[in-house]
Amino acid sequence: MSEKSAEVFIRQLDMVSSCGDSVKESFAHLEGSHSHVVDVWHEDQLLGQGYGYSPAFQQQLTEMLASKHWRHTDAMVRALYLVARRLDTSSLLAEDMGLIVGSSRGPCGELESTLSKFYLGVPFALKAKTSPSTTFAAITSFLAQSLRLGGYQLAVSAACISSHHSIGLAYRLVKGGSVRHCLAGGAEDPLTAYVYSLLKAAKVLAKTSGQEVPLPAFGLRRSGMVPGQGAGLALLSSQGGEGAGTILGFGSTTEQAGLVGVSPCAAGLQKAFRQALSEAQITPSQIDIIAVHGAGTQLGDREEMRAIKQLFQGPELPRLLITPWATGHTLGASGVMKLGFLLEALRVQKVPPPPYPLDPMMEDFMVPLTKEASIGCLLGLGFGGVAAVMIVKKGL
Repeated sequence: MSEKSAEVFIRQLDMVSSCGDSVKESFAHLEGSHSHVVDVWHEDQLLGQGYGYSPAFQQQLTEMLASKHWRHTDAMVRALYLVARRLDTSSLLAEDMGLIVGSSRGPCGELESTLSKFYLGVPFALKAKTSPSTTFAAITSFLAQSLRLGGYQLAVSAACISSHHSIGLAYRLVKGGSVRHCLAGGAEDPLTAYVYSLLKAAKVLAKTSGQEVPLPAFGLRRSGMVPGQGAGLALLSSQGGEGAGTILGFGSTTEQAGLVGVSPCAAGLQKAFRQALSEAQITPSQIDIIAVHGAGTQLGDREEMRAIKQLFQGPELPRLLITPWATGHTLGASGVMKLGFLLEALRVQKVPPPPYPLDPMMEDFMVPLTKEASIGCLLGLGFGGVAAVMIVKKGL
């Protein structure tokens, strides 16, 4: 094992979502209140609304199927590959580079299709390269080989904080000297019949009829989750440079609040925050921007808001960065999505407000930035009572 690294740098990060085909485009659309919302159908049944990739990016995903290499792959692994190809790794040794990908549901579309054919008795053939389509754990192997990476690789599934964990684990590995460089992030492609049925049965699917913004997170008219497609990767390294930022601390906990619930004042989230804060060796007053989780449910948002109000008090309150209204709930990919927005907000020194009335509980946190923002905090909550918090510093 090599000598421990004092810092872990986020050299680059890129992503794609309904809000845009890159970090910069997504942030520009966040300022302009633009996202790609679609009706989601299963056969002749309207399941509800969803946040989908742009038509241009969907076309790129479809064109990849013409290649023999990608013919039997799920859209999730194709989206990750396209994002990974944008990251400049030319100065880093691929043989030393790890890969950790998080997802809550895994390759939903292909998995559901294959299972439907099986139970209906429809013949189908499985080939070696079908594994990335039907087994989430094989996606990282296929992706690592496609990118010609030779280091540690792992698939992580931890509900809606899956990519929080993938980045947090990569951070630990790089900081501890186990790997020099690691691609970490997540992907989700949840606009499927089973996912919508699952969320509806859990009573967390939003009622979007008549809503201009289907998922008004932290808003007065929030009513639940609206799934969204998303994929993103961060390049973490022990080598610095003019990168996107530096990870200062990470914390994660599990609380006893039921499988879909959250405790009063999100106690687990507060505990994870204190862990990250201790590792970062800073005080709450030094945090300038908070990228909230914002699932859009009445209970989840309320308890997250209460947690924030308990954690941050005093005259210098941080600014809230609320993004799920523009991306939908990207489930396991939400962490890397929000980290991308947070790093860009720190870079350009802007925090665009959402285009709808917010819950009055958070009015004090929506004031303009009064000083240069340098430190941000990323919050995450998920089914199973899981919580994660990451603290980052802006890059050069």
